[in-house]
Amino acid sequence: MDGVRLPRFTWLAIFSGLPIAKRIHSRQKQWSKPLLRLIERQSLETVAISDVAVTCSLLSMTTDNLEHAENHMLSLGRKTALERVAAFLMEMDGRLTAAGVMTLPMNRRDVADYLGLTFETVSRALSKMRDGGVLDFKSKNQREIVILNRKRLATFDLQY
Repeated sequence: MDGVRLPRFTWLAIFSGLPIAKRIHSRQKQWSKPLLRLIERQSLETVAISDVAVTCSLLSMTTDNLEHAENHMLSLGRKTALERVAAFLMEMDGRLTAAGVMTLPMNRRDVADYLGLTFETVSRALSKMRDGGVLDFKSKNQREIVILNRKRLATFDLQY
């Protein structure tokens, strides 16, 4: 694998930095203005002991984070560069598409780091998808992407 690896892209409405963690990952990045609420671990544990709903929510968030980490790890180890980029675009399409346009809040270098690839490899994969009629770019910086053929995009990553 080439490139630097980021553990996860974080957006609003994603709970990050679970109270179980003793430290924050130095490579975690954010791309939108966060709303932060600091809750001391001990206070959260106290509430979780007495409130089943809080306990269930924490368990659910922990499970979601672990599942995402496991899927990402498997993706890095088993998928080709084209499959990784396709899976990433499908995930982003589900999160970010508004009015048919997906606006990526990060640049290609950050995408490459997250996928364990080089900037050039991500660029080649996106160009191949554009040339194949799968997607098109709506802005000069190529962060605004329109998926033209979701079914074809899914064929690039059959494991999604």
